[in-house]
Amino acid sequence: MTRRKKHRDRAKFSGRKQSLRGLIGFAIIIIALVALFTSVNFAFIKGGKAGIILGDTGVFCMFLTLLGWIIEIMALTEEDIYKMIPAIGTILGSLTLLSWIGIYCIGVFL
Repeated sequence: MTRRKKHRDRAKFSGRKQSLRGLIGFAIIIIALVALFTSVNFAFIKGGKAGIILGDTGVFCMFLTLLGWIIEIMALTEEDIYKMIPAIGTILGSLTLLSWIGIYCIGVFL
């Protein structure tokens, strides 16, 4: 019976790590997404007459989403990182930002 040769080089370790910018941007975008759902739900319950406080909060969260989206794009340009969190964050940030801009435009023009 022949013995199998042990392969010590099977596991390959890379120097890649999670991007801190990507994680921070992802957290910011998740907070803005929760604020989007909460604001829309609250405005729906109030029948569109939620007041200036909710409008100001929405504009602030729209800029917060823009900040998170920019951080995610900067995280995608880093080298030797895992790109899954920044990629998901960029896509989620784009959708959230477009939602905020759409809601803002509907409120201004209609």
